Parts: sequence; structure tokens; C-alpha cells
Amino acid sequence: MKGGPFVSYLDKILQPGERVLVTGRLHWVIFVPAFLPLAAAVAIAIWAATASLDPGPARVGYTFAGVLALAGVAILLARLVMRWTTQFAVTNHRIVVKRGLLALHTIEMNIDKVESVDVDQSLLGRMLDFGAVTVHGTGARWDPIAVVADPLRFRNAITSQGQGLDASPASARPAPAADTDLAFWDAMADKNDPDLLEEYLIRFPEGRFAGLARTKLARKG
Repeated sequence: MKGGPFVSYLDKILQPGERVLVTGRLHWVIFVPAFLPLAAAVAIAIWAATASLDPGPARVGYTFAGVLALAGVAILLARLVMRWTTQFAVTNHRIVVKRGLLALHTIEMNIDKVESVDVDQSLLGRMLDFGAVTVHGTGARWDPIAVVADPLRFRNAITSQGQGLDASPASARPAPAADTDLAFWDAMADKNDPDLLEEYLIRFPEGRFAGLARTKLARKG
């Protein structure tokens, strides 16, 4: 995000020496529930206009289409406000999540309190690049931040500021192993999984398998 109220809010709370690494927001897929009734309204209106109907049934069709259109517009406006007012950022000191328009609600966690970061993506989420991010801190756990756009970038910004964070996706995380590149590589269930390859390079950018990992990622790119 390049501008807007959230940037102004961040500018107000940044401490000396603190800088923003990544800002994020909800994925556009949250608008799909609004598009469905709008599309249905258009289809019904076209059918009522082109079909050979008596005035009574045609009027019913137009009325039903109007109701669906109003419902779609209401959902669309609600989702626009949700997306505009739900934003998150990672700085070199903390994670910040901001929600709300009139009533502001923010939650923060210092980077040094983060123990692990989970990313959960469905098949559709992997195709469209959205997912849920769950941050586990010392003695605390955030509720999942759902429908995050580019969740791996958000996760990587967090893990790049901490050491030893268990931050691979929850569905594909290797079992704990000794802190060596060989042990981590051997523990990877699928050595062609892009998420695990990226995680290996984050932990061991100069590891003995770094070249192989980059080659595998390049082939998939």
C-alpha cells in the first residue's frame, strides 16, 4: 500500500530507528460474495427484457433483479469498508494490525516475542495468492488474520527479523530438527515444495543445498 490513512497512522506510532518493512491488506477475493447477486440480477433483468413475458411476470422479474442488485451493492460497500479499514504492517520492531473506521482497534506484537508464524492456504488460495496468517507469540496466540493478500511475503517479513522462528506453512512444516542445513533439508517432506524451498533459503541462504533450492524454484517460476 502506497498511501492512505494507515500510512499516516504508522507515521504517528513509529519509534526512532523503526522502519516499515511490509504493509498488507485483505485480498480482493472478499468481494466475490457481492459479485454473485449482482451477476444474478443482471442475468434476471436481461431475461425479463428479452423473454416474451406478460407485463406481470416481467415486473416480478425486474423486482427480483432489483432486490438482488441492492443486496449486492450493500455487500460490496461493506466489503470495501472492511478492506479499506483492515490493514497490517511489519516493522523491524513489531507487527501491527489495524481495524475499524469510526472505532479504531489495533493489536501489536513485538518481533522478539514471536515464536512461530503459520500460513494456511487452500488450493484456491495458492492459485490466487491469499491465505490466513496466524502469529504465535510468547504466552499468546493471535486469531488468524484471514484472506491476507500475498501471505508468504507477510510471513517472510516477520521471520526475516527473528532467529529460529518455525514459520513454514502449517500444512507442510517439517518436523523439528537440529539447527543445521542438512538436518532441515532431510526433514523436508517434499523437496520440490516452493514454500519449503523458500523457507530453507531464508534459514540457510549460504547452505550446502542453497544452489539446488534456487534451481528448483527457478524451474517452478
